[in-house]
Amino acid sequence: MTQSNQITHSPLRVLLVDDSKEFLSAVRRYIVTMPWAHIVGSANSAGEAMRLVESCNPDLVLMDITLPGASGIEATRAIKRLPDSPHVAMMSLHDNAEYRYHAREAGAIGYIVKSAMENTLPQLLETLYNLGREAVHKLIDPPASALARAALQESEERLRLALEAGDMGIFDWDLVSGVLTCSPEYAHLHGRRLDQLADNCNSLSLNVHAEDLPGVEQAIASARHHRTPYTHKYRVLWPDDSLHWIQSQGRFQYAKNGDAIRMTGVGQDITDSMHNILSLQDTQQRLSAIIDNNPQCIKLLDQRGTVREMNPAGLVMLGVDSVDHVIGKSLENFVAPEYLEQVQAFYADVVAGTANQFVFEILRLNGERRLVESHAVPLACPTTGEICALSLTIDITQRKEAEEQLRFMAHYDVLTDLPNRLLFIDRLQQAMIEGHRHQRPIG
Repeated sequence: MTQSNQITHSPLRVLLVDDSKEFLSAVRRYIVTMPWAHIVGSANSAGEAMRLVESCNPDLVLMDITLPGASGIEATRAIKRLPDSPHVAMMSLHDNAEYRYHAREAGAIGYIVKSAMENTLPQLLETLYNLGREAVHKLIDPPASALARAALQESEERLRLALEAGDMGIFDWDLVSGVLTCSPEYAHLHGRRLDQLADNCNSLSLNVHAEDLPGVEQAIASARHHRTPYTHKYRVLWPDDSLHWIQSQGRFQYAKNGDAIRMTGVGQDITDSMHNILSLQDTQQRLSAIIDNNPQCIKLLDQRGTVREMNPAGLVMLGVDSVDHVIGKSLENFVAPEYLEQVQAFYADVVAGTANQFVFEILRLNGERRLVESHAVPLACPTTGEICALSLTIDITQRKEAEEQLRFMAHYDVLTDLPNRLLFIDRLQQAMIEGHRHQRPIG
């Protein structure tokens, strides 16, 4: 029927449901040009749509498939449970086979792709107007079975693409028959083509590194026994002798008697990430060895002056035998009181971003004082961004005592402890300079 035909009965009462006000306005302007339908209301959520269905009594609900709160699919199911419920047609931006299938299962009579609305919406409204409520089954094409097949194919294709993008493969192990079915991607993880594998697990286990195979078998047995998900990382040796890492995950299915009958899961190539992790671990171990065996105190202080880390040499310097005496404690517990304000200012400059050094006295656990020289640099925490102070502290007590002893020996007689001629000349020169500056005699 065209717009010039004579309308013989009342136009369809249409309720619009979409969370986009712009789209609602566009559909409204479009429908008002059609003689076989008029709009009785609009809603932007599933809840509001349910209320308007009961109050407006529409013949047709044009519903977006994506709504805030409940989806359009859920709203359609709820509407179709009402007595003498109106027809529902779904709208979406995407021509998606799964969406079409679920819309049909929920009770929708049509599916409109918004980009093709100008062609499909007039046809739907005119046909529904002419057929009436009792002959709507003629609108339903294709059948639900065809939509289900299309939805399954589309879902499988998306899954395949997702697995390929993540270097993942699928396996299915029938524990009763022993038959293993896997995807080509899963065979590739083991360096094989699918036609190179037998239909049992032995063909894959031959590729698992000999050192890792017992761990794989133990992880599978433990997951099976405790009914927990299986996950494990292991190495596989490809035919070209290259070594690769795989992370495998799966779940068991159990019969009513409790026996495991099937295991299904996925595998993923994690070679690059494992190389990065192992390289980082190696670097951390070497750094830890350097720090732990360093003869000087190395410590990390946060912005509050609290000790976060300290190596064994630092514990020895403080005269403590456990990190529990140090970690989490404030620096003020270990600094001589007369130096405390200067030391706090020193570390405040460091966490503000300035490398610095300072000489001060510390207090050991037994109360003994030691003179130390501390060098500190700012260090940002990679996870929190907090700026801490990384400090290297050296005990210079003996060095200062030796310097004082050398200075004494240079200026005093060893036997009498009296000043020697060198000290006399030094003092005389100072006195002469002072007398010349102030124009006064000296004697």
